Amino acid sequence: MQITIPFPPPLHDKDLIPKLKKGKMPLRTTNQFLLYRTALINTLHSIGYEEYNMRNISKMASELWKLEPNYVQEEYKKLANKVKRIYQDMEIKNIDTNKIENCHENNNRNDVNENENKTEF
Repeated sequence: MQITIPFPPPLHDKDLIPKLKKGKMPLRTTNQFLLYRTALINTLHSIGYEEYNMRNISKMASELWKLEPNYVQEEYKKLANKVKRIYQDMEIKNIDTNKIENCHENNNRNDVNENENKTEF
């Protein structure tokens, strides 16, 4: 079976947004090859393949990636850079949120500690 991934890449906005793992940002952003593999999965879904082995998908994606012309690989590189910018924006917002949450947690701990230190007469 010959599979051709459409161009421009069949990726949706949700494919570009980094997914939180256990409520935390991933350590790295998605690179161009992983985006290409996601496009392959989307293509397989569109032609009716729902069950697949990721090891086989990665191998297939690798073989197809090597055959892609430079302009296709460059487009995925641009998308990877876009993902990186989204990731950085999310990371900044996550840091700000964490600071706020930590501030609230510290204030709550201080309130508890103050109440523990009070003695009633």
